Amino acid sequence: FEVFKQQTKLALNDYGEMQYREATMRSDLNNLQVHCKEKDLLISELRNQTTALTHETHELEEKLLKVREEMERRTADVELLPELYKKLQYYESEEAVHGVEFARRVVDEVLGKSMEELTGRLPSSMPMEKRTQIC
Repeated sequence: FEVFKQQTKLALNDYGEMQYREATMRSDLNNLQVHCKEKDLLISELRNQTTALTHETHELEEKLLKVREEMERRTADVELLPELYKKLQYYESEEAVHGVEFARRVVDEVLGKSMEELTGRLPSSMPMEKRTQIC
């Protein structure tokens, strides 16, 4: 009977130890499941952030492309500016020459007078070229 009592005590101790280990394992399992759910939520949040950042990056790249195109267009305009300024000076010079000739012709044909009579000065003293400054 003592042997049986001793074996029962040992079995009860083993059973208690097994119950403790089971409770510990269940607690560890619950902790791991909570940790896993937290990680899943974190992963979901990070995916949402990645999607938002990807969308923002795409918008910024489109904006950058538009700005670069505008910059290239303006650069081309700036490179053409000296040539356009030369043409403008040429046309203004031609306009002055042809404008004076046209005025002389109108005064002579319509009014029947000469430019000297009308203005009181010689045509050579009239400005022949008008300078334009581009700012």
